[in-house]
Amino acid sequence: MCSFKNSLTIEDSDDPFNDSFLMARLSDFMKEYVLLWERILEQDYENSWMLLQKSLGCLRIISKFANRPLYPFLGIFSKQLLSIEKLYPYKLFSSEEIVYDGGDCSICSKGITDDSCPHAPGELYRGEFCRIVNQKIVSVEGFAFVENPANKMNIASDLFKPAQFTLLDNLNRDMSRYKISPLYLKEVKYTLQKISPSKEKIPRNSTCPCGSGKKFKKCCWLKKEVA
Repeated sequence: MCSFKNSLTIEDSDDPFNDSFLMARLSDFMKEYVLLWERILEQDYENSWMLLQKSLGCLRIISKFANRPLYPFLGIFSKQLLSIEKLYPYKLFSSEEIVYDGGDCSICSKGITDDSCPHAPGELYRGEFCRIVNQKIVSVEGFAFVENPANKMNIASDLFKPAQFTLLDNLNRDMSRYKISPLYLKEVKYTLQKISPSKEKIPRNSTCPCGSGKKFKKCCWLKKEVA
């Protein structure tokens, strides 16, 4: 990848530079995707969440800057990962309102608000992604718990109750039982249903309605919800 980019010259159009950037992000995505499924199958759900968010971030960048259908298959990965995201119990996230002073352009090193800087944060210029660097925090104006922020790394759900990974456990069980490869998963859907308060309606020796194949008394008898 580096040798290809180094072979480009100033006379070349922006497309080869941008394609080099996108191929690097595609490589990043594949690494994060493999690690994500390793963590899920190891039942390391907390770390898999972070890898899931990084994977989705790579896909968003590629989708934003791919100006021709170079990566049509990435929509399949995006649909799969967004459906996996819904299996996690994380519904609440922390968000801070921070006031920054200035900052420099990551490409030209000029002040990002200077008229002499021709770049805009979040845009791509000949294979270089523009970011704001060297920002100084002036103040923290506020703090809130939100349900659907752009950045879902700061999980707050665990502050109120321990996370339960029932749906992911079921996914793990079914993938093992039916020997399913992650690459064959187009979309995943599980739901949680309340068990009847009158548990005598479900015979204790009957098969558990969650689909585990176990008897109800040895599976979800003590749970409030069943997937």
